Amino acid sequence: MIHHRIDELRSAESVEMLLKYRIGKCHKLKGNMKGKYAMHLKEPYRLVFMQKNSETVIITEIIDYH
Repeated sequence: MIHHRIDELRSAESVEMLLKYRIGKCHKLKGNMKGKYAMHLKEPYRLVFMQKNSETVIITEIIDYH
């Protein structure tokens, strides 16, 4: 599943595209994780990433933040 999500990140034209089409159930995070995004992995884990610039994202962690 992790490799699948990484492939989706690589293939997407933008983070906005991931959000708009809910690819990997991508969503913005809030609170102390504001500015980051998450995609679902195998429950309860999420792949958390942030956008560095218009062409680059950085995966920051794989975590169960619930």
